[in-house]
Amino acid sequence: MDASQFKMFLEHQTNVMRKMLQEVHASSGASQPQQRRQHQVQQPCAASVQAPQPSPLALVEDMEENFEFFENSWNDYSEAIGMDRWPREEDAQKVSFLLTVVGEPARKTYFNFELTTDEKANPQAALLAIKDKVVTKRNVIVDRLDFFSATQASHEAIDDFVTRLKVMANSTKLGTLETDLITYKMVTSNKWQHLRTKIVLLISRQFSAGLLLKQYSCDNYVLSWCQLHNVTIQSDRDLQMVEFPKVQQIGFLNGSIPYFSHFLNLGLFKAGVLRIFARGTKISRLTLPNTIEQLYFRDNDITSVDIEPRTKYSIKYLRIHVNKLRDVSSFKSLVNLIELNLCDNLIEHVSFDIFAGMTYLKQLLLCGNRIKTITATLNINLPNLYHLDLAGNFLFNGTFLTHWYFPRLGNFSLRDNLITRLDVRIISQRYNLLRILDVEHNSLDCDTYQQLLKLVHQRKIIYNVDKRVCNIPPSILPRSIPPSGDNEVDTAGDLHQQIRQLKERIYQQVKIIYSQRIEIQQLSANLSTLMEQFDLVADTAQTNDPF
Repeated sequence: MDASQFKMFLEHQTNVMRKMLQEVHASSGASQPQQRRQHQVQQPCAASVQAPQPSPLALVEDMEENFEFFENSWNDYSEAIGMDRWPREEDAQKVSFLLTVVGEPARKTYFNFELTTDEKANPQAALLAIKDKVVTKRNVIVDRLDFFSATQASHEAIDDFVTRLKVMANSTKLGTLETDLITYKMVTSNKWQHLRTKIVLLISRQFSAGLLLKQYSCDNYVLSWCQLHNVTIQSDRDLQMVEFPKVQQIGFLNGSIPYFSHFLNLGLFKAGVLRIFARGTKISRLTLPNTIEQLYFRDNDITSVDIEPRTKYSIKYLRIHVNKLRDVSSFKSLVNLIELNLCDNLIEHVSFDIFAGMTYLKQLLLCGNRIKTITATLNINLPNLYHLDLAGNFLFNGTFLTHWYFPRLGNFSLRDNLITRLDVRIISQRYNLLRILDVEHNSLDCDTYQQLLKLVHQRKIIYNVDKRVCNIPPSILPRSIPPSGDNEVDTAGDLHQQIRQLKERIYQQVKIIYSQRIEIQQLSANLSTLMEQFDLVADTAQTNDPF
C-alpha cells in the first residue's frame, strides 16, 4: 500500500467514525428525558446510597439530651443520602424512614408516638410530635437548686467537677451569667476548704466588668468597714449592672434589698467581700453565702434563711437579731460557727439537736423570742460553749437541762421567763465553771429558790434572783424566852420591846446591805458580760461591729 492509498484509507475511517459519533449523540439526546424521569423515580430509594443509619433513640438517663443527639444524627443522615433534596410529594415516605430509624423500643414505649394524619405527612411536624412525647418539661427552679448546691466530692477531680457543673448549667438557663456562675461554683464549692477564702481575693479581677449603670462607692469608713447608705436592689436583673467597692468588710445601712440572693452574693464575691453587715434594708429572704466569714443582719424583716445542707459554709460569726425568724432548723449545717445570735425574733420552738454539731460554738444567744419548748433527742455536748442566753422567753420549767453537757459554761441567763422549778443538782454537777447565773423575774418555788441560794453562796457565783418569802427552816428559828414571875413582867416586857426594836434595826440594815450587794453584783455581771464579749471578738479586727 503506497502513500496515496494509505491516505484514502484514513479518510474513509475518519468518515466512518464521525458518522458513528453522530448516531451516538442523536440516540443519547433522545433518551435523556426518559433517563431523567427514571432517576427522579429512583432517587427516593435510600438503598442506592450506602450510608449507615443513625443509632435509635435512647430511652435511659436524660431524654432531652438523648432526643437532641438523635435529631442531629437524623439530620446528618438525611443530608448524607440526599433525603433533604427530595420533593415534597415524598414527605410521607420520609416520615416512614424516620419512624424506622427511631427504633422499635421507642415506638413500643410511646405507642408509635400517636401521630396524626398531618404529622405523618410532614417530617418536621413528626419530629416535633416525637419530641413532645419523649421530652418532659424541666423544672428550672429545681435545676438551679441542684446547680447551686453542687459540691466537689472528695474523690472527684477538679476537671470532672467543672464538667459536671457545665452539664448542670446547660439546663438551668442562666443566660449571660452562666460562665461567671460556673467559675463562682468552681471556686466556692471545691473540696479544699483552706483555698476557698484565698481564691476569693485572687479571682475577683478576672471577671469582665461589663456595662455598669451603677457603681457604688463607700459613703463612710468606720473601723475599716465600708458603709453603703440607701442601696436599692429590687431584683436580680438590677445586679447585672451593679459593681460594689472592692473591700473585705462592707455594711448596708437602710435602703431596700428584699431578697439577698445568690446573684447578690456573686456580686460581693467578685468584690472580694468577706464580712457583711446590713441594718434597716428590709431584707425578707436571705440566701446564706458560703464564702463569708461574718454576717451581721440586724433590724431587718428576715423571715427565712436559705441554707443548703450539702454545702460547706465558712461562716464563723452569725448575728440575725431583731428580725422575724420563726424556724431555725436549717442552721444545722453551720458547723463552724463560733457565735450565733438569734435574739429578738419570733421563734417558738427550738430543738437543740440543731446545735449538736457546732463544736466550736462559744456564744449562743436566743433571748427575746417566744420560745415555749426546748427539746433534744440526744445528749447535746458543746465543749466550748461559754455564754448561753435564753432570757425573755416563755419557758415554764427547766427539764431541758437533762440533755445538756456544757463543761465550759460560764454565763447562763434564764431571766424573764415563767420558770417555776429548776434542777439545781444538774447545774451543780455539770457546770463547774459557772460564774454568772441570772434567773431574775421568774416564779421559782421555795425549794428551787433555797437550793439555788445555797449553790451560789457555796460556789461564789454572781447571781440575780428575785427574793422569795419562804418558811424559815426549824433549825434556825430563835429560842423562846422562858417565862418569869409576876414581879418581873414589866422588865420582861421592856426586854421583849428592846429585842424587837433591835431586830427591826438589824433587818433594815440587812435590807440596805442586800440591795447594795445586788446592785454591785448586777454591775459586776454586766462588766463580766462585756469583758466576755470583748474576749470573743478581740482576736483580730474581724469581728468588730461598727454599726
